[in-house]
Amino acid sequence: MSFFSSFLLGLIQGIAEFLPISSSGHLAIAQNLLGMQDAGVVPEFFDVLLHLGTLVAVFVAYWGEIKDMVRELICGVRDIAHHSTPTPVPPARRLILLIIVGTLPLFAVLPIKDKVQALSSNMVFIGAALIVTGLLLFASDRVKKGRKTEASAGVLSALIVGVGQAIATMPGISRSGMTITTGCFVGYERRFAVRFSFLLSIPAVLGANILSLKDAMDVGIDWSQVPVYLVGVITAAVVGYLCIRLLKMIADKGKFGFFAYYCWAVGLLTLIPKIFSSITTKITLWITGTAGIEYVAYAGAMFSPVLPPLRRQNGRKHGSVHQEKNKPGIREKIHCSAHSRPRSPGAGTGGAHSRRHRVPVAGPVRGRELL
Repeated sequence: MSFFSSFLLGLIQGIAEFLPISSSGHLAIAQNLLGMQDAGVVPEFFDVLLHLGTLVAVFVAYWGEIKDMVRELICGVRDIAHHSTPTPVPPARRLILLIIVGTLPLFAVLPIKDKVQALSSNMVFIGAALIVTGLLLFASDRVKKGRKTEASAGVLSALIVGVGQAIATMPGISRSGMTITTGCFVGYERRFAVRFSFLLSIPAVLGANILSLKDAMDVGIDWSQVPVYLVGVITAAVVGYLCIRLLKMIADKGKFGFFAYYCWAVGLLTLIPKIFSSITTKITLWITGTAGIEYVAYAGAMFSPVLPPLRRQNGRKHGSVHQEKNKPGIREKIHCSAHSRPRSPGAGTGGAHSRRHRVPVAGPVRGRELL
């Protein structure tokens, strides 16, 4: 990996991790464009370090809230030991409970973790997921403003936001966009929805990095590439912090529509070439494959001058001259085809495949006549 690739991936991670545009989706698209989509090209250890860089940005941006939660966690353990609970419960302690509840749905994703990660190579899925993310952000601007904060939010609402975070493990679905939008739907005050989204990412990112670090250690770590990795980590941390500050200002105004349009544009630009390529490939294979050969053979047979074989009907061949015994008052009209010619010089061809029928005539019939 080059320094430029490390810097570029760190830049994308820092921007897309916190802005509601899906970091996983953008990283997959960037790796596809750089020709790094194959397994092993982007080391898993580097991916772990990138997420740690964005985690550092969260700690710096919300250090005051994190410090209060750590203090309340220690006080909570002490209160449990002494069988006492303060009334009312401090907001920071309630926030810890909400984060724990919101993290629980992630455990349901663990059995299918490998299948979810495999979606990163499916550009069609990622493009469709980005369009869905845009729809969610577009809808969030039109939801009635809520008033719930950590002091009034319930456990059920935190669990619903956690389900949204679990769904956002799929590449192309923005984790911050999903959790902020879900928070707005359950009545969270917009600023609290943004803050809760970022604080909820701490246990999620830590847990994911622990699992990924184990896999990276099993594969092996190229320690000579660590200086290259650090370029991406520092870039992700600095850019991530700036994006958190930007999203705080946007949350005050409550306008996420720009991100919705951006996700739609990127999703369509990802989808259209892949769909067009897939359609043209299938058409080419169909034309050059067995189906195309059969179609060409069938079309050639349709326009061939060779007539179809004679068929039998009621034990007789079509195209032959059928004669019946004359009956009084009946004149026989002979059926002629392209294979038979009238024996009488004065008889016309009658056209190919003309039908024989009997015509009543007046007076006796003398022999057979060709009409």
